[in-house]
Amino acid sequence: MKKFAIAIIMLFTFGCASAGPKYTWKIEPFSQKVENEYFSASISPTAFDYTWNGYEAFELTVKNKTGLDIELDWNKTIYIENNQTKGGFMFEGVVYKDRNNPKPPDIIFAGADFKKTIWPNTLVSFYRSWSHEIIPPGQNGVYITIKTNENEIKEKIILNMSKVLMQDIQSQPLGVAKYDDWAGIGVDDSIGFVRVVTVNSGGAAFSTILQGDIILEINRKRIRNVPEYIAAMEKLKGSSVLYLISRGVNSYYVVVKPK
Repeated sequence: MKKFAIAIIMLFTFGCASAGPKYTWKIEPFSQKVENEYFSASISPTAFDYTWNGYEAFELTVKNKTGLDIELDWNKTIYIENNQTKGGFMFEGVVYKDRNNPKPPDIIFAGADFKKTIWPNTLVSFYRSWSHEIIPPGQNGVYITIKTNENEIKEKIILNMSKVLMQDIQSQPLGVAKYDDWAGIGVDDSIGFVRVVTVNSGGAAFSTILQGDIILEINRKRIRNVPEYIAAMEKLKGSSVLYLISRGVNSYYVVVKPK
């Protein structure tokens, strides 16, 4: 197996330590699912905005469990913010200025899966150009309406979204490593984030990535739990890896590359 070495520690601008985000998001559960005899539906946050450090949209997945086509009624599918309804959604194909106008339903064929990224209308803003605001902390989600031949079924899907100070995360006691990667890092996600609990003295990350660091990204892809971390690291064996780590109130990019 090739040996790896740390090439360089970089900041967001490839300088020294960055102030970076002082908090991250804790979302429990990260994906929430509801199910009935007609369909199952789930949501998870998506479209992470690195400038404002938050999620802008939901990824909605619906599975038709029946032998007939069903309809997703967008005019009765509503955004929930802090457990209160706040208007509808827009998505690809909807013009910003028409986002509050009536929308045709999506047909979900018998036995089929449907997936769409949806953006709350109320969080669209305009200043010189259109933009999306981030979904705030709280109990947020989707009140979905599905129509069958005979029924109109409504389901409420909620995520508990909260901001957590990085220092609060890192001050919690370390757990036991659930996975030891090929770069010499052992990680755990028992506190809701991927945290470094061991660093092998013979590994590539020794003295650069430290015990207690939070791993936020690998190769600019968000990492939320150990299974995602394992999938990313196994795919990158033998390749350069760009970690984004948080340490206290600072954030660093760390490159690990083969000699």
